[in-house]
Amino acid sequence: MYFGILRNSQNHSAISYMIALKNDFSVRPLLAYRGVKGYDNQYDIAAEWGLEDLKFYTMYHSNKSFSGGLGYTYKNQLNIATMYNSEPVAVRGFSGGVFDIVVGYRFNKKF
Repeated sequence: MYFGILRNSQNHSAISYMIALKNDFSVRPLLAYRGVKGYDNQYDIAAEWGLEDLKFYTMYHSNKSFSGGLGYTYKNQLNIATMYNSEPVAVRGFSGGVFDIVVGYRFNKKF
């Protein structure tokens, strides 16, 4: 099991807890707070669902938008993921949201 807290005195705090279940299935719920100068603070409720090397991400933001994605890790080094972020309600209809493709490589397997 994993328990983590991330704090940045400027504008971000998060807490999560890894729950390992049967057959390499896990879930990590997450609560986060983000403060943006000049804007309303934002709260997030999220979960990362894992089955071996495959991850599914879901997140609801207090600005009435959501994020979701899918990721795959190959041999604990190469990571390929996609994410979709819907528009905040204040600007809905302008862009249709954001779609990201992420490719990462871990050079040192020890971490």
